[in-house]
Amino acid sequence: MGVFVLVSLFSLYPTLTFIFWIKDLRADRIPKLELSKFNWLSGLIKGELVCFTILPLLAAIMARTKGWY
Repeated sequence: MGVFVLVSLFSLYPTLTFIFWIKDLRADRIPKLELSKFNWLSGLIKGELVCFTILPLLAAIMARTKGWY
């Protein structure tokens, strides 16, 4: 369950950033994206993908055992 929370936290900032870009796109402007912000967004999205990859593995481990205790 903690992985679900982690994925949602990882996806919150990129989602809000993309939503705020709608104003610029509707005004036919290209959204401003600095290199540091790009690296931050890229890292968050990669972290989200890693968590999604680990999720089935953790589910299989929990199904084969009686839990984490």
